[in-house]
Amino acid sequence: MISSSILCQELMAIRGVLAQATTTSTR
Repeated sequence: MISSSILCQELMAIRGVLAQATTTSTR
């Protein structure tokens, strides 16, 4: 089973990448 802590880290990493991509595309 995957611990919730790992899932949280994965979500944060994905959100960080999406945030950077959105900021770059916007600019």
